[in-house]
Amino acid sequence: MFKRYLVVNDVEVPTRTYEKIEITPEDERAILELARDPKLEEKIVDSIAPSIYGHRIKKKAIALALFGGNPVVLPDGTRIRGEINLLFVGDPGTAKCVSRDTLVFTKDGPTRVDSLIDESTAFDAPDGKVSRVSTRVLSMSPTLSLDWVDPTAAAKRSQNSDLLEVRTKTGLRIKVTKNHPFLVLDTDGYVKYLPASELRPGTFVAIVGNFQPPNVQPPITHRVQITPSLMELLGILLTRARILDAGRGREYHLLLPPRAAQRFAELAQEVGVVRLEEHGRLCHVRLRVKKRLAADLSRLIPTLDGHPSTREIPFWIVSAEIPHLVAFLKGYLRAESSYLKKTRCLAIVARNPKILHQLRLILSRLGVTHPRIQPSKSGHRLLLSASQISILNQNVDLSEILPSEALIRRDASDSDLGDKIPHVGKILHRIRRSLGVSRERLGIPISTLIRYERGLAHIPRSRLRKVLLELERAAGDLLRSYPTGREIRRELAYLNMLVESDVAWDEVESVRTVHGDGWVYDVEVPYNRNFVANGFIVHNSQLLKYTAQIAPRGLYTTGKGATAAGLTAADVRDAATGGWTLEAGALVLADRGVACIDEFDKMNENDRRAIHEAMEQQTISIAKAGIVATLNARTTIIAAANPKYGRYDPLRSPAENINLPPTILSRFDLIYLIKDVPEEDYDAGVADHILKARMGVNPNVEPAIPPDLLKKYIAYARQRIRPQMTEEASRVIREFYLSMRREVGRLAGEMEGPLPIPLTARQLEALIRLAEARARMFLRSYVTEE
Repeated sequence: MFKRYLVVNDVEVPTRTYEKIEITPEDERAILELARDPKLEEKIVDSIAPSIYGHRIKKKAIALALFGGNPVVLPDGTRIRGEINLLFVGDPGTAKCVSRDTLVFTKDGPTRVDSLIDESTAFDAPDGKVSRVSTRVLSMSPTLSLDWVDPTAAAKRSQNSDLLEVRTKTGLRIKVTKNHPFLVLDTDGYVKYLPASELRPGTFVAIVGNFQPPNVQPPITHRVQITPSLMELLGILLTRARILDAGRGREYHLLLPPRAAQRFAELAQEVGVVRLEEHGRLCHVRLRVKKRLAADLSRLIPTLDGHPSTREIPFWIVSAEIPHLVAFLKGYLRAESSYLKKTRCLAIVARNPKILHQLRLILSRLGVTHPRIQPSKSGHRLLLSASQISILNQNVDLSEILPSEALIRRDASDSDLGDKIPHVGKILHRIRRSLGVSRERLGIPISTLIRYERGLAHIPRSRLRKVLLELERAAGDLLRSYPTGREIRRELAYLNMLVESDVAWDEVESVRTVHGDGWVYDVEVPYNRNFVANGFIVHNSQLLKYTAQIAPRGLYTTGKGATAAGLTAADVRDAATGGWTLEAGALVLADRGVACIDEFDKMNENDRRAIHEAMEQQTISIAKAGIVATLNARTTIIAAANPKYGRYDPLRSPAENINLPPTILSRFDLIYLIKDVPEEDYDAGVADHILKARMGVNPNVEPAIPPDLLKKYIAYARQRIRPQMTEEASRVIREFYLSMRREVGRLAGEMEGPLPIPLTARQLEALIRLAEARARMFLRSYVTEE
């Protein structure tokens, strides 16, 4: 009967930071036992992102930030934060940029990466623009399967240096920045990422293999029904038809070989009137249809009204059911394929790069991978070898298209380009010898198997699948009692993952330097950190993500995909009442927790300025849409950024390398510079760490403290421990702060102008917070001189 409205002047929210973390009496005993461990600090550091080699000082700083200091409210009401803010500035371990003409595989089909940037809604970044992406992209999961995921954003960046063009033996090409990482299968048989500058001819890079299409529905039509006959007709129309308006109808003109023209006439009788005229060796075909039916054809193929060289295969066709897909490809082959007797290859014409990749995806769905790409007068052509023709003929009846000699069944030879798993022969040999399995038992000619095991040839995927089945049968219960059973199981599981993955491997033929146009592009994909471009799987910071996972309340975001409203709070109109409400942003949601912000330097300056108050006063003040409020943002901020000039320049000062203003730098308690300097011993340690982790034999990647226990330990310490400063600790901190100020004074006398990174009383507060955090780490009630 009545509506009730509540007018509120002030709301005090009770602190319930860790309500989702239940600490049982057993957990408390485990926590107290852990606190008595003399190697507690070392174990906590070892539990911070153990998959990342080294960087122990940085990991210790992250550990201290997770525990934090004591927030203080002075008698005059001034609040002094207890949260510790960290900034990591380092050389990009992975550059993530490609040229503007790169085709990204999206749910709408292969799309130029520069078209993903919506200039009207994009916001400015320090080195370009950032735009949200409204379509899904194809991305690889950790198990090497390809899935459709939602990207965070697309970025456009200025780039003055040259690019590298990587070309594979099958003809795939892509232009990237020099330190852009590619997924490769190394000579030891294990996958890893390599920058483009380290790719060499003979390196095997990851490309799209088994393509799983998204569920894309065809457009709604009024006059035609989608049948295999119509799909075959569309395959011919797409490639050759030129369109003329004719009164109340529309005419399609095509020049086709006689057999293809005859088949087209049979298919087209259902949609219009067909006339055939001889035109030399070809046949001139005219198809006249009514306008409404022609409109349906244009709905099915939106690019049909354009020039044949600009047409694309709609993605609903690429994703169609196999019978419809086969019919479409059959029509396409009738019009745009020929058999090369000299090389015994099937040549399929692709008039532009988009249709080239669309054809590759269609062929992969029908079991044909690695078709070779070759430039032609009409654009490109795909070359299928004799064995690939045999595979395709199992799904598509090619007897009406190719001569009988082309359809003789041929198996792939070791020299034939095909779907193979390179460099795994040594792993196969190791497993076979460990299990005591003879070569004869694997069903492969002994001489061929020896070539595989010695790395002289690469084993086809289908053959490796059969070998693994035989090895698993031979293993049986033996692995349970075998001394090296655990390692064998891991290696078998790894090889099975390679065999069943959606990834194929293509050999690099050349890497050459090319000039760019001043801009490069990137697509930010969360979690997987990679996307498919030009058929390659290309990579897009693990330290921040792990921190967000083990914090009792953790949140991860990127500077490129964040706005001021997204970080602080947004005013939203309520659809029901018409009133305005506030929606909390990332820093408010992470109150009493940790907010990890990657690509901090890519954040818009206005958006970055919005978090100044949150970083120091730990609040966010809002005065918009008639709402005046102060929200708590007692959040530890751990940010990562790249140097101003792309990589750290040793000839410039640290302040010149950091692309952030002093007003924001002074709010960070600790700033770390991470330089990528080649050091043989360190690089060898990194390589061993990663390779052993991939093999599953690296104990260092296991956290010293289980993440669940560490999360509860941090929550317990932050809830119950409030260490007090002692006289001895105060004296040590005072002396250290004064010594730093004296050093700053000396440097100021030697430099002209003010110091770019000033040392103020904020750094004294930072020292106090770090001391309190270390005491809290050990569950101590007092900060000791130690």
